[in-house]
Parts: sequence; C-alpha cells; structure tokens
Amino acid sequence: MRWTFKWIEPLLSIGSSRKVNYEDLHPLPEDQTPQSLNRVFSQYWNDDHQTNLKQDNKQTNKKIESALIRAYWKEYAKIFLMRTVNDVLTFSSPFFLHLLVNYVTNHDESWLLGVFYIFSFFISSSVQSIISQNVEFYEDNARENIKTSILDSMFKKALKLSFVPVAKITTLQSKDVSIVAALGWYILVIMSSIIQASIALYSSYGQLGWASMGGLLVLMIATPLDTFAAMKWDVWYFERSELNSKHSESFMEFITEMRTVKFFSLEKFFERKLGEIKGKERDLAQKMLKTGTFLSALWKAFPALVCATTFGLNGYLGGTLTVSKAFISISLFSILKDQITSLYYSSTLIKGKSSLRKLNKFFSMNEVTKHNSDFKEESGFAININADLKWEGEDGFELNGIDLKIPHGKLVSVVGAVGSGKSTLIQGILGQVPVKRGSIQVNGTVSYVPQKNWIRNATLK
Repeated sequence: MRWTFKWIEPLLSIGSSRKVNYEDLHPLPEDQTPQSLNRVFSQYWNDDHQTNLKQDNKQTNKKIESALIRAYWKEYAKIFLMRTVNDVLTFSSPFFLHLLVNYVTNHDESWLLGVFYIFSFFISSSVQSIISQNVEFYEDNARENIKTSILDSMFKKALKLSFVPVAKITTLQSKDVSIVAALGWYILVIMSSIIQASIALYSSYGQLGWASMGGLLVLMIATPLDTFAAMKWDVWYFERSELNSKHSESFMEFITEMRTVKFFSLEKFFERKLGEIKGKERDLAQKMLKTGTFLSALWKAFPALVCATTFGLNGYLGGTLTVSKAFISISLFSILKDQITSLYYSSTLIKGKSSLRKLNKFFSMNEVTKHNSDFKEESGFAININADLKWEGEDGFELNGIDLKIPHGKLVSVVGAVGSGKSTLIQGILGQVPVKRGSIQVNGTVSYVPQKNWIRNATLK
C-alpha cells in the first residue's frame, strides 16, 4: 500500500467533498518530526564541533556538509539503490522492442510468444513506474528533512550572535538553504545519468559498432566547454549573491534610519550607493544570462549532434541499418538524449558549492561568550569588568582598558559623547560583544531595557 500510495486515497476522498483541515492530514512518522530530525542532525553537528577544537581551545571552522553527510547518507544510499534498479528497468523498453520487431518479422513464431512479450513489457513498465514514483517521493522527503535541519541550526546560531545580519539570513533561508538541500538530488540525478548514458552507449555499440563512438566524440568536445562556462558562471553567481546581500543591508539601513537620513540630507548619498551596487548586479546578471543561454543551447543541441554524428559515421563506414537496428537505436538515442540533458545539472553543483560556502561562513561567525558566573557575592560587587571588547570585523569598534566595579544596590549612569562606547559597554555586560582580553563577571541575573522597545505578540504568561 505504501509503494502504490494507496494511503493517500482517504485524504483525496475527503478533499473531493469538503475543504481539507489540518486535523485531516496524516500525522508525521516519529522519525520525520522536526524534533527527531533536529536531534539526529545536532548530534553530528555537535560532534564536529568537538573534533574541530585546536589544542589552544580556539574553534576552527566546521563544515555543515560533513554533518549532513553523516546524518543522511543512509537515506540517500537507499534512494541510490532504488534509482539503480529503475535505471536498469529503463532499458527493458528497447530490449522488448527488439524482441517484438524480431517476432513480427518472423512469421513462424507462435502468437502466444507475442502475448508473452507484450505482457512482460507491460509488467516491466509498471514496475519501473512504481519505483520511479517512489524514488521521487523519497528524494523530496530527504530534501525537506535537510531543509528542516539547516533552518533549525540557523535559528539556534542566530540566537548566539552578537549581531544578527537580517538581510543575509533572509537570503540564505530563501535561496541557499533550498539549493544545498537539493544537492543530494542533483548528485543522484548526475550519477543516474552517467550510468544510463554508459549503458546506452554500450548498447548502441552493440547495434552500430564503432559508429556509436561518434556520439562519445561529441561528448568529449562538449564537456570541457560546459565545465569552463559553469566555472565562470559560479564566480559571477557568488559575486552577485554578495552584492545582493550588501544591497539588502544598505536598503534596510536606509529604511530603518529614515529620520536620520532626512535630517542630515543623506538621500543623494544612499541613492548613489544603492545605484552603484545595483549597477554591478546588473552587469553580472547580463554575464550570467549570456553564459546560461550558451549552456542551455549547448545541451539542447547536443543530443541531436550525437544522433547525426553516429548515423553519419555508420553510413560512412559502410554499416547497414535494419528495421530492428533502426528502432532500437532510436530508442537508445532517446534514453541517451534525456540522460545527457540531465548532465546539465552538473553546473548546479557549482551553485551548490557557492551556497555551502556562504552557509559555512554564516555558521563560522563568532558566538557570544558566556559570563564567568563564579563571582563571589561577599565581595560586594554586582558587576566586575576587567577586559577589552571588540565588535566583529577588521574595522570593528574596540573598547580597551575597561576596569569597572559596580557594587550591589547602586544606581550608576554612564555618560559620554556620541560614539564613545556607552552602548558597547552595556552590550558587553549583556555578553553581546566578543571579549578580546580579560573577563566580565556578573553576580546574579541581568535585565535590559533597550532604547528601541521590542514588544512580543504574546501574553506575559
């Protein structure tokens, strides 16, 4: 019942008579719930965190792809086996076509043999259809599981950052997470295409001999062109993604600080800044469009070139084309056409590499360090600071040489000029600024009332 998707029929029956409600949906299996997926992925993610600690206890950059592979390799191994069976059954069509053509041309065969061939052809096609649909189902399921795991990890990471780059996170969630989640599918499609294309070329060689190598020659010529164009496309895609994030951040800064912009007459400055970024984006988009058009035209013309080269070479070498060879070769070329076209996804792997690089860059951002909570209450101080603070980045603001002790029960005001570091000091007490040297000790809990209020859409309870 699961292989034929009969389990969804009751839901379809309900949907035909009334609107489907949330309560009508099938409950998720226990191992497919977000909690279960996050628990499995977090286990490998945290293991990588521990193994990536240097001897000086400084964390190195951990790779999200390592945790994804360890968490989901069994799922994709199962899908790969199903795809392999499906690939083999794909060639049942030209095989039975060959038997049927020989049966029709040979009038001495029994009619029962023809019925057997047709019935076997029907069974083979039905089994292939069932396996193919299940492969798509499991692939979509694995893709959604990976998206759930990455988005959960991004949310947890954002809670530990001193500064949350909203525009960058939005871009990562809307584009890059989906691309990375689909990488497993792209890899399986490419592997399946290579397997089927190899079998098709071998079978074609059995039908047409060395003439079939003409298609292989076209492949050897076209692949380097595609690889070079895909690599250039990757460089431009990464640069455009960075410009897109920079444009979103600048635009959000402009919208958020609209009063300040108008007060100091900074409209022209932001207009010029956003215009320069958008101009660079447009230039890269044009280059990517031209390269993408070239790749698309190359792969659409490639199957026709393979067929023309192979048949032309067969005629040149003096080969003969019987009815059986013609039908089988056309069937094999049809399979070869689909699989070679699927190899176009190889350029998508380059895009996935770029998205992985951006996700790893986000996950490698410095996290807020916890306070030293073992401060002695009898010392009489609620806060004791002896540290140097520095925001992230090479040009991050620094506050050095802080030596501050605040007793219990005292009202303390911090006064200074604009940009002198008052907010940085407060953020340091909250643990939002990385400590470059020394320590910040807080005795008890901390409450914070910011300048810009944040009201949650919920009750106090």
